[in-house]
Amino acid sequence: HVFAPGLYEGPQGNDAIFCDAEGTEFKVPMSNADVLDPVSESQLEGVENVCALDEVSNAAVLHTVRTRYLRSPAQIYTRVSRIMIAVNPFQNLPIYSASVMSKYLHATDAIDLDPHVFAIGSDAVRGLRSGEHRNQAVLISGESGAGKTESTKLILSYVSEALVGSSGGIQDKIMLTNPIMESFGNAMTVRNNNSSRFGKWLQISVNGSCAIQGCSITDYLLEITRVCKQGPKERNYHVFFQLLGARDEFQDLPIRDPSTYRYIKDSQHNVPGVDDKLLFDELKAAFAALGFSQQSRTEIFKVVLGILTLGNAEFVQDGEGSKLKDDKPVAEAANLFGVDLQPLKKSLLTKIIKVVGDATETGRSVAQAEQARDGMARLLYGRLFKYLIRNINSVLSGGGSLEGRFFGVLDIAGFESFEVNSIEQLSINLSNEHLQAHFNNHVFKMELEDYKTEGIDAVKALSYQDNADIIALLDSKSSILAVLDEEVSVPKPSDANFTAKVIKSFSGHPRFFSPKVAKGLNFGVRHFAGDVLYTADDFVQKNVDKPPDEAPEMFQRSKSGVLKAIGESLGQELQEAATPGKKKLKTVSSAFRASLASLLGTLRQADPNFIRCIKPNAEKLPNKFTSLMVLEQLTCSGVFEAVRIRQSGYSSRVTFKDFVGRYRAILPKGTAVAVKKAQQGGSSDAEVAKMFVDALPDALGHFDGYDMNDVVLGRTKVFSRTKLVSLLDKARELALSRHVIEIQRNWRGHRTRTGLKELKIAFAQVKQWHKANNFYSATGPEHTAVYKLKTPEAIEAQVEALGPIFEKAQRMPLPCPNAKGVESVRRRMLNEVDALRGLQVAAKSVEPMDIERVVLRCKDLDIRVPELEKLRERMQALAVQVPLKKGAETAMAEQDTESMEEVLAAAKEAGLEQQPGKWLEEVGGAKVLAEMAKMLESLNAGKKVEARPKPPEPVLQAIGKRSMKAAGNLEMPAGQKGRKSTIAGLSAEDETKILLELMGAMEVCDIARLEVALNEAIKQGIAQKDVLAEAQEMYRSSSSEDWLHTQLQEKMSEASESTSDGTVLKGLQNLIKQAEKLQVLPDDVRSAKQVVQTRVRVRARMTMTGKVFEEIDVEEMGLVDDSFSDLRDFSGLKSPLEWRGHKAPSFFSFGAAGAEVMLAH
Repeated sequence: HVFAPGLYEGPQGNDAIFCDAEGTEFKVPMSNADVLDPVSESQLEGVENVCALDEVSNAAVLHTVRTRYLRSPAQIYTRVSRIMIAVNPFQNLPIYSASVMSKYLHATDAIDLDPHVFAIGSDAVRGLRSGEHRNQAVLISGESGAGKTESTKLILSYVSEALVGSSGGIQDKIMLTNPIMESFGNAMTVRNNNSSRFGKWLQISVNGSCAIQGCSITDYLLEITRVCKQGPKERNYHVFFQLLGARDEFQDLPIRDPSTYRYIKDSQHNVPGVDDKLLFDELKAAFAALGFSQQSRTEIFKVVLGILTLGNAEFVQDGEGSKLKDDKPVAEAANLFGVDLQPLKKSLLTKIIKVVGDATETGRSVAQAEQARDGMARLLYGRLFKYLIRNINSVLSGGGSLEGRFFGVLDIAGFESFEVNSIEQLSINLSNEHLQAHFNNHVFKMELEDYKTEGIDAVKALSYQDNADIIALLDSKSSILAVLDEEVSVPKPSDANFTAKVIKSFSGHPRFFSPKVAKGLNFGVRHFAGDVLYTADDFVQKNVDKPPDEAPEMFQRSKSGVLKAIGESLGQELQEAATPGKKKLKTVSSAFRASLASLLGTLRQADPNFIRCIKPNAEKLPNKFTSLMVLEQLTCSGVFEAVRIRQSGYSSRVTFKDFVGRYRAILPKGTAVAVKKAQQGGSSDAEVAKMFVDALPDALGHFDGYDMNDVVLGRTKVFSRTKLVSLLDKARELALSRHVIEIQRNWRGHRTRTGLKELKIAFAQVKQWHKANNFYSATGPEHTAVYKLKTPEAIEAQVEALGPIFEKAQRMPLPCPNAKGVESVRRRMLNEVDALRGLQVAAKSVEPMDIERVVLRCKDLDIRVPELEKLRERMQALAVQVPLKKGAETAMAEQDTESMEEVLAAAKEAGLEQQPGKWLEEVGGAKVLAEMAKMLESLNAGKKVEARPKPPEPVLQAIGKRSMKAAGNLEMPAGQKGRKSTIAGLSAEDETKILLELMGAMEVCDIARLEVALNEAIKQGIAQKDVLAEAQEMYRSSSSEDWLHTQLQEKMSEASESTSDGTVLKGLQNLIKQAEKLQVLPDDVRSAKQVVQTRVRVRARMTMTGKVFEEIDVEEMGLVDDSFSDLRDFSGLKSPLEWRGHKAPSFFSFGAAGAEVMLAH
């Protein structure tokens, strides 16, 4: 943790205990606890601009960036005034669309929009178009992997859209430079899969109407040492692997596998998430679009391949010199370069020593030849890179002038400090020192403008860290790099001599240090961002920029136009260096410092806009924030120095109104009243603020450390130093704590009184409703709801009226009087509604048990209405008519004349033959009986009659399957098997099945199953039997609350015994279903459910054997499924009032109450 906000938990011995938001505890020595910075609420909110905080500190900046980055989706941009912090998200975010860009393109001031890289582009374009027509520069910095390249491309895409091109599609051409620059200048490092290994200044020239005229690119510090050697888990420049992956396209070139080339065989060959073939296609398309001919493109790729091939040259000792072990690699490279073999071999194997005008040729040792080979490879690649930039600049300039106003983007590596730091890191850090000085001057200037706007004299208030002494140590006439240039010119230069001279010359410099125990050629520099120890090995060699003497002439004679142009450029440079009166740029260091000076001169002509890119973690993972790593980068990028400059003056700047509003609680009562009257009396905010500030000595009199010079009034804001803000916050906290206690006391009293009033009203409404609907106080039809209210609609209206008032009463902190009685009345009324509506349905039903069910329910509810007698008559009629009709249909299907005559006789006995009108219309028996009589007459006359299909009996079939399972292998006596037993044509075998089904349903108290079987028995005309009578008795009793209560109690008692089996539990489950269906006995139902759940869990533990996964008892699984299908009555559920631990308010948003809240959770 770095700058973790924590709450003070209390003392523990000599330590103070703090706890962060995740619950992690931290111990801080009590002596240090008092000096910890207090955290204001705004510092925890992740504000868009940290300068909007009451107090800006390093901790506030880091935590704001951290909070925003860890949101979902990540907010990767944060402002420090006009400086933009951009954290690499390591994922694609939908924040760069055309619609998002449009908001910034049309913004009056991007400071009013969300922080974004487009906001920096908007600021720069607005400055370019302003009346002063100021040049603009966007300076992008950060370590490898921080996202500089992507930020640069996004800035260029915005500017290309915002500025109109004069002609020739210049915007598109600028964007097309990216594939070329990335292929030849980017590589995979341990920190970044697409790391820019060079710095870049891209300058876009605009005319008076802000139309783009042209563009130029300047490169800095290309890492040419990477061409010959890469670190572990890194790889060479992308273009090498892109070309090798396209061997099928260049079959005339000797392209081999990457593992065969010395310069890349030990490096990483593939980059995760990178398609080299796709990028190579983009590279070729960019070359073509920018005017590189097919021949030039081929020659460029030949030089790239030739460099790899040259690296395979091996040398062996030959006398005092050396020779090639095999000419083939060099011959192949010479062919690719378009040069003769002998000059190339000579440049590798020999060297020319010039002494007083005489030139002597001597052989190179094996080590020297290898150095010459690698030096040639580095030279070729570095010069090829410059050739590409020259040609790109020629296209982007359009042959016109680039003078006038400009918009520039600087993409350069940030401050670097590794385990081993060489001249490359020294050069990068020198450029960052210069840019930091430029940054400090800009921030200091912004602060001065803010003070000037508010009319405050800030000359004494502000200070900033000046790094001019570091720059002088590194870059002056008597500097470390000057000593290096001098060492190169002596007869026998060496890194040891250079190191000794540096230590001797600068040991007394406050910014210089040398290790106490020397372990090699080391010296150190105390940079603004931290101390760096440099290793001077190879400093001298790396600082020499003179190509081999043979190189210019050899390249100029090449058949390759690209290499010929490189040779001409080299020859021109050597000629200019030899011209009398010309300043000779002999070294890498002097050339770099000259170009850096030119860049700084350009930057001073422009308004700077800063983007500080941050890498949030070393693993390149999304949604991970390594605070210590980010803290170091914020320090190195100068963001904290910007904060420190702000803190050195009046760090807090709050408007008059907000200042008074925030701290008014600390004022003495009399002053507070005067301030309030002034506000209400129309005094200006400035007058009220002055009155407030004048009262501060009295308000803060009991605090030590108050200084009247720590606060000053501007034109619109109160400016305060950090020390005063801390005192004000402490005083406010004390004052608010007193007010909070008073507010809590008043609120609790008010809430109790209001709640009691609401409780009385709610209970009175429930009582009034109960009094108006006081049914069921005694037995008898005159005590039912239907007796008074007449219709189901009227009963429903009363129940609906109870709903909201009863729900409100149940939410009260005290239990509602007679709540169970009211609930019982409500349920009974709803049961009456169901029963009355059931009467209407039963009046047309042809299912005897449907009518029986309704009649029984009405009887149980004491409902007495005329329709009941009619239903009983209908049920009796159905018991006779349905079997007769079924028997007639069966007899006709079988053409059984004997059965037909039996049916006709039974119909005659029932008076249905003589009076067809007695048949129920819904049964349709009269028509079937007439049809049967006609068929019987025909059959008796000997006529052939078409058989009628036998009616399907799905219910009987289902009953048969269940009863067969219950009875085992049922065997009927031979004399009875197939014999008809009823008037409906039912066989004795099927009759037995129905009776067995009745017995099975009664055994497990399955009322629904019992109803189906009884219905079928009546329809089939089964005569009264003991089993049938017993079943009918159970069915009639099942609608009685008293019977259900007795049965539930008995079954619960049986189930609680350890010897109980699944049949008892299944019977208890079926009784629960019947009670729920009738909406009765809720307490019994709840208890019964918990008994079932408990016993099922016990049975599950008892049956967990090794065969549990082999032998599956389907009935047992059904038992478990039914037991836990509804968890609302599970015994483990508790009311929220009984919960222990976390009680988030969001848990109560489901609209449920009591235990159901826990179930929803």
